[in-house]
Amino acid sequence: MSRRAGTALLAAGVGLAGVGCGKHEQAIRRDRDAGAAVEVVDRGQVGARTSGDEREPNDRDADATPTAPGSLVRGSLDGETDVDVYKIAVPTTGQLRVMVGGIDGVDLKLELRDDHGAVLARSDRGPAGTVEGFPDFGVVKGDYFLAVAEYVKPRKKPKKAKKPKKGAPDAAAEPVGRTGPSPVYELTIDLVERAPDLTEIEPDDDAGTAVEVLLADTVHGWIGWSGDVDLWKLSLEGIGERYGLDVEVAGVDGLKLAVEVLDAGGEIVQARKGDKGGPVVIQSIVPSIAPDQPPWYFVKIAADRSNPEVGYDLRFTTRLLEHDEEVEPNDDPARATPLRFDGVATSGTMRAGWVTGDVDRFLLEPQPDAVLLDVGVEPPPGVDLSLEVALADGAMIAAGDAAGPGKRERLSGVAIPAGQGAIVTVKAKPTKQDSGEVRPYRLTWSFTPGELPMPPEETDDGAGDDDDDGAAPIGSPDETEPGSPR
Repeated sequence: MSRRAGTALLAAGVGLAGVGCGKHEQAIRRDRDAGAAVEVVDRGQVGARTSGDEREPNDRDADATPTAPGSLVRGSLDGETDVDVYKIAVPTTGQLRVMVGGIDGVDLKLELRDDHGAVLARSDRGPAGTVEGFPDFGVVKGDYFLAVAEYVKPRKKPKKAKKPKKGAPDAAAEPVGRTGPSPVYELTIDLVERAPDLTEIEPDDDAGTAVEVLLADTVHGWIGWSGDVDLWKLSLEGIGERYGLDVEVAGVDGLKLAVEVLDAGGEIVQARKGDKGGPVVIQSIVPSIAPDQPPWYFVKIAADRSNPEVGYDLRFTTRLLEHDEEVEPNDDPARATPLRFDGVATSGTMRAGWVTGDVDRFLLEPQPDAVLLDVGVEPPPGVDLSLEVALADGAMIAAGDAAGPGKRERLSGVAIPAGQGAIVTVKAKPTKQDSGEVRPYRLTWSFTPGELPMPPEETDDGAGDDDDDGAAPIGSPDETEPGSPR
């Protein structure tokens, strides 16, 4: 929704697109309008809100009812095809707050357009009785237009009526939509010239407009309209080695939040989704800054729908990670969290956190001699975690996923060749429910010197059987896959 050019820094990486980013969308249209012309009544600008009623006809921008920030306007939709258009004269740059109260029996929708007719923002949350609006849309001095209309569910095309038989009653007429005036709605329009401290300032959907945030601050924002995206900029200067960054976004009623942490080049560092109305928490991110990048991260917040009435709180904190805590991101082998931090320990416990969609990987560094690895995971209640062990080259050598939700998984005697590292992967079976809350689990590990199992010796009975198909001799012992769970 930004109307300012963003910097080239995130042009490729972030790629944020939303309603009204220079694209003309088809606006709400109507077939007819009716009603007596009523001028907006000015009751004074000091200590009271300007109030009045819509002026009909006002179905086009050219006939729009004139309003200004600080207004309360009452209107009614005459049938489901009616549209009410209002012209807002914005005197200065600021944050436009527009709300239309829900009414009984009619599902309203709201659009904000510029003076060229381009749709800048749309609110269509539904159903009937739902408040629609834009809590903080960034505007500059000039004219803007609001369109209030009714959402009408598309109807199926009527089947072609058969010709009635002679003497049969006429076929019932197709049902018509809502007619007559709707209950009165109230439209409020306000302009905040300067947002309060620690509150988002729209537009803020690209690197050039992102609001800067300091560590330990709690900031406030809204997913205020369809397609709204917020970007926050966090300085990483002064964060020491092994200091982890925690990002917490409070839940918003009715929304499934999606949160991404991006580096300065727009690459995703970590991404999480929340359950409906639930929070999103990303923990233990140890920043990694490329030499050619500035020391900051971005946090991108979006949702599956909007809520102009209730905002979210976003908080950044940092803390020194203990050596037995996982380090995020560790979703891919190249970023796996080392299991040994001192090069001496041969066993230990790793504290970690699981969230829907998370994959955690841990690294056992190469050992000079072959070892046998034991590894186990104690999952959160109700979560079905699995274990995999692969060599550093990606070859899978052991897997365990038999215990069930909330049950401990364990792999024993996994043979790791000398001079080769191993990657331990912890993940969960897919679930239909998203949850942005981090749930702790423990990974235990140990290794002991051991030799790799030797393949069975081939026997030669001297028969010289040229038709030998390589099958093991009858009566040979069964082989057990190295690293199979016990």
